[in-house]
Formats: sequence, C-alpha cells, structure tokens
Amino acid sequence: MNFGEIDFYLVFDLFILLLIGMGPKIALVPFLDITADMDGETKKKVASTMVRAAVGTALILVVLGGFLMKLLHFSPGAASIAGGIVLLLIALNMLVSPGKEHSHDDAHGRTAMQLAIYPLAVPFLLNPAGIATLVIASGNIDSHSLRVPLSSALCFLSVPSTCSSSGTSTASPNTLTNPDW
Repeated sequence: MNFGEIDFYLVFDLFILLLIGMGPKIALVPFLDITADMDGETKKKVASTMVRAAVGTALILVVLGGFLMKLLHFSPGAASIAGGIVLLLIALNMLVSPGKEHSHDDAHGRTAMQLAIYPLAVPFLLNPAGIATLVIASGNIDSHSLRVPLSSALCFLSVPSTCSSSGTSTASPNTLTNPDW
C-alpha cells in the first residue's frame, strides 16, 4: 500500500475497524465495576493509564505487525480467522454462562494501576479485533512513511486522557503506588 492507493473508503474502513477494535464501549462496564469503590482522582489515573497502555500496545503492533507476520509466516487472512476464532470463543463463553457473575477474581491483591493495564487496557480497551486489525494494517503497509500517520493518529487519541490526568493526587498511597510496576 502506498500513498497513491489511499482513498476515503480505505481511511473510513480502517477508522471503523479501529473504532470496533479499540472502542471504549467494551471497556466501560468493567472499568465502572473495577473502579466502583475508588475516588475520582484514582479513577482518572486508572483511566489515563488504561488509555496510555492500550495506545502504547497499539503503537507496538503498528511498528512490529508486518515484521511479526513475516517472522511467523502468517497471512492477513489467517490473522482475520484467528481474531474471529478468539471472538467466537469469548461469545461462546458468554452464552454458556450468562448468569455467571464475572467478579474479576484475579483483581484481588492487585493495585489500581495493575488493573488499568490488565484487564482494562488489554483485552477490554484493545480487544482481539483491534489487535488483528492493527497487525493486518501494518503488514499491508509497504513504506515506513505510511506508518507515521497511523502512529500519529493513535498518539493523538491518547492526548486528551494524558492531559486530564495531570494534577495532584488525593488517593491513598497504597492504592496508586507499586514498586513492581
């Protein structure tokens, strides 16, 4: 893919796929569930960390996606099928246990910032469809000059959350700090 092949429909399709694959609609309910007992400042920090982690992961996928496709010898069609299988397994899990409460059992004993990265950033904010989209788009890009606009757009998406998280924290130190992360 080069600059001559870029048209409105390609940009629109990529935008829609990224909106589906990186949209906040899937991450909203788990975010509200996990941060229900946190104060407002901690919620802002968790949200900012969540967005920055998802965008950072997306940037790594944009830069290294084509390399991974060549290294692991898989085609864009295979990546699409793999992403579809992962989504099918998630859907089947939801159908088999519809009344089961997902209490985030792995959340106990973890700090708020650790929860912002997993499970909130990946796989809720950047889900398997977004990962497959970014890897395939990166694999289809022939020149590095096209990776720059895509990377810039992803960075631009993270600016509002980064700017809104500045300020002093009123949360307790044990909630926000962890020497391991």
